[in-house]
Amino acid sequence: MKDVWPKAFGPNSKIEMCILLSLTLFWCISTWFNTTIRGPAGEGKDQSNLYFTSWICLWACFWTLESWCTTSGRASFERFVRSWPNRCPLWIVTFLLSLLDFLFALDLYRHWGDESG
Repeated sequence: MKDVWPKAFGPNSKIEMCILLSLTLFWCISTWFNTTIRGPAGEGKDQSNLYFTSWICLWACFWTLESWCTTSGRASFERFVRSWPNRCPLWIVTFLLSLLDFLFALDLYRHWGDESG
């Protein structure tokens, strides 16, 4: 029994990677659900604690997954961005933020007239 824990959660552990990936996927879906305009922390619901906690948990999962990938020697997002020598890494950030803004505006447009909020 003493060998099970170090093998399961030692360096480059597949179990740890699966847990991190499932948590990251869970918080992506939860953050999307919680912060949509019709969600429990949507527009006008006065649930700031739920709203910001969802985003903090999502960020923490991505940060932990990135840290695990970096320490285990696997490809990381930072290495992916830096591998493009002739492209500006900030364009990637600009694209991602613009995509998130577009999705928020699309969700707002789709549910603006709903009376069930």
